[in-house]
Amino acid sequence: GDARDEGATIRNNTFYWSAAAATPTLQLAGAGTGLTVVSNLAYFADGSAGARFLDTSSDSQLAAVANNLTYGAAWSRAHPTLADAQAAGLDLGGIAEEPRLAVEPSAANGWDVTLTAASPAIDRGHPTLSAATDRTCASRAVPDIGASDR
Repeated sequence: GDARDEGATIRNNTFYWSAAAATPTLQLAGAGTGLTVVSNLAYFADGSAGARFLDTSSDSQLAAVANNLTYGAAWSRAHPTLADAQAAGLDLGGIAEEPRLAVEPSAANGWDVTLTAASPAIDRGHPTLSAATDRTCASRAVPDIGASDR
C-alpha cells in the first residue's frame, strides 16, 4: 500500500463540481496525522445531499484546519455544517457562502477559477499558512481563499 501522508499540507486549492456529486472533496480517512487543510475553496454548484468538504477517520488526524470556503455541500460526516465544525474548534475563519466565481469553470475557459470583486473569499485566506503564490505564480500579499488571488 501507499505510505501514509504524515504532516501533509493541503492549501489554496479550488475544487469545483458543476453537477451534483456525492463524493467528498478531500478524502483523508486513513491518510495519516498532523494534516493541515487551509484556504481551500470547495464549490458544489448544484449542491448534493451526499457531498461533503472533508472526510477524515477522526478530527485527531488534523493539525490545523482554517479559512476554507465550502458551498453547496456538508462540511464533513462528523460535522454536517461549518457551524458544527467551528463549535469543535475546526475551520475557524471558514466561510459557507457562494464564492462568486467570475465565470463557470469549464474546459473552454481553461478551468478559470477567478474570483469576482464581490467574492467573500478575497483576503480571507490563512495569513501564515496560505501558499505564497497563486496558480499563476502571482504573489499573495493578503491571501485569498482558493487557487487564484485577486
